[in-house]
Amino acid sequence: MRKATVFILLFCCLFASILVGCGRMAVTPESGTSETNDSGTGSKTEGTESEIIQEQYIDYQVQYLRGYYLACDTVQYPKTVWITSVGDFEEFFNTHLDAESQYNDIFFKDHDLLLVLLEEISGSIWHEVTGVKVISGQNGQMTVQPEIERLVPKGLTCDMAGWAIVLEIGKEYGKASTGAVTPVITTKNST
Repeated sequence: MRKATVFILLFCCLFASILVGCGRMAVTPESGTSETNDSGTGSKTEGTESEIIQEQYIDYQVQYLRGYYLACDTVQYPKTVWITSVGDFEEFFNTHLDAESQYNDIFFKDHDLLLVLLEEISGSIWHEVTGVKVISGQNGQMTVQPEIERLVPKGLTCDMAGWAIVLEIGKEYGKASTGAVTPVITTKNST
């Protein structure tokens, strides 16, 4: 009887880790962390005669909000979303900001937010943004490329986790001047 109970519990854990989470979970300030990264403005130029490409790392600030999902029937992860105003922010997070919020009209005058939404099979998997690159083509079109490292421990828990990685970037690299957003996600095994 004990072996059967243990087997059933293990099977349920495995099954739960495979399922894709649906619905929206609330994000609370307690579930997020933030950090600042001044990556410098180093640049590199490469390409052919037909297309000149310039790559430049830009400064950014990041917050990691764990516990955020979108409806699974309409979303393929990773998903990126531009937030360019307080109204966009409130609409997306379905919340009202208090007067002390850092994301106010003054913030959005000089900055945009780029959200990178991720879903993981285990809450043990974390993420770290290692850089944000802007790639400019000959036609002036820019692509923003957040570089994200997935930190996967040896032991995983049997819970799903949704993430909203919030990148604060200058308006000059924001939605109005960017053609595409292409997150590059690499995996690193941790202990």
